[in-house]
Amino acid sequence: MKKLSPLLILLLFLSAQLSAQNKFQWARAGGGVVDNPLTGGPYKSNMFDMQTDKWGNVYMVGDIYNDIQFTGTTQTFPYYGSVDAYIAKYDKCGNFQWAIINGGISVDRNYALAIDTAGYVYVGG
Repeated sequence: MKKLSPLLILLLFLSAQLSAQNKFQWARAGGGVVDNPLTGGPYKSNMFDMQTDKWGNVYMVGDIYNDIQFTGTTQTFPYYGSVDAYIAKYDKCGNFQWAIINGGISVDRNYALAIDTAGYVYVGG
């Protein structure tokens, strides 16, 4: 099996926003695959859930296997263990707002999120 090049970037998730008239507004792509030096297999980023709040902001959760840089920012977010969880927010125009990476030395994942009418975000992993 051919190893993936660390420079090879695959689109693993696509965040998109539609207007009230279902007209395309914006999209952001992210994720990637690099070689795992221990197993020879790929490291990857995953997005498991994406929701919007009543103001049109987009939130996404998933996991990372390496440091990550979200589209729209030059900041690199470190990972802390073998697999770490993340939550990220983009505004209604697709501009990066913030991200949080959480985890320890073992596997940590965020699988789902919900947003209430007051704008509070709840994450399940």
